[in-house]
Amino acid sequence: VLEAAVPAIARTDKQAVSYVTRCADPNRTAEVAKSCVRPAPAGFPPDLAARFVANQGLDSSRTFQSEVLSFLNTDSQQLIAERRSLGAMPLIVLTRGELSTNMTAEEAATEWRIWNGMHEEVATLSTDGSNRVVKGANHYIHQDKPDVVVDAIAEVLAKARSARRGEIGRAHV
Repeated sequence: VLEAAVPAIARTDKQAVSYVTRCADPNRTAEVAKSCVRPAPAGFPPDLAARFVANQGLDSSRTFQSEVLSFLNTDSQQLIAERRSLGAMPLIVLTRGELSTNMTAEEAATEWRIWNGMHEEVATLSTDGSNRVVKGANHYIHQDKPDVVVDAIAEVLAKARSARRGEIGRAHV
């Protein structure tokens, strides 16, 4: 769906596979290895920034390669077949608020509408689900807006704990 609606995605996907393949190669050169390390996000304290960079070794590149290949090679019908209700499980889906910059503005707007629609669908799998657009965040929301991610995790945990206490209380009645 995405590649048909936004041709730039097909080009980006091919570039991503090439990039992760080079990065995940155990025989990569030092120059290639260096190109596989993203700088720490602006605003990270120096100790966290150093850990962020240090954790981007061969193992993380191989994990990222697996993620990219799994994402690109999973059939949509396979995903649809696995879709099921999550009941009232607390669920917060975070959607980036910023548009992609590696395609035309029209393609970026189309891409965002499709992704946001898919995120809305995921959120509806739970009766306690929501999709939240994170203004000022790009693809790596956890880097651009870590406070929003931490707050969403804390909210989900609080709801889950509250529901669990309710179950335990009802069991003793």
